Amino acid sequence: MFLEQVSLVVSIHGFGRPGLEDSVLVGGGNRRLAQRMGRALRRHTSLRIADDTAEIPAGLRGLDPANPVNLTAEGGAQIEMSPGARNPVALTGVEAALVSVIANEVRSLCASAGGAAGLR
Repeated sequence: MFLEQVSLVVSIHGFGRPGLEDSVLVGGGNRRLAQRMGRALRRHTSLRIADDTAEIPAGLRGLDPANPVNLTAEGGAQIEMSPGARNPVALTGVEAALVSVIANEVRSLCASAGGAAGLR
C-alpha cells in the first residue's frame, strides 16, 4: 500500500460553512503538526484560524482513523480552507505559512533518517 511508504501527509481541501467564510481549519491526527501550522497561519494571515479540534465542526476535523491523512507513520494535518482563505490576497499568506512549516518538517524528517538518502 502506498501510504505505508509515506511518513507524513498534509491534505488541503476547500469548504464552505455559514459563519466561517474567512477561516482556515487545521485538523488531522498529527496534532503537533496541526498546531505548528496554526501558529504559522496566525503569523502570516489575518484569517480566523482554528487548530483546536473543539472549535472545528465535527465533519471537518480530519480525525477519523480511516482518513488517508491519518494512515501514515506520523499521521498528518488536514487543512480546510474557506472561500475567504482562497482569495488571492489571503492565499499569499496561507501559502507562506504552510510552506514554512512543511519545509521544517522535511528538514526534520531528513535529519532523523540520516539525510535525504535515508528517506524513501
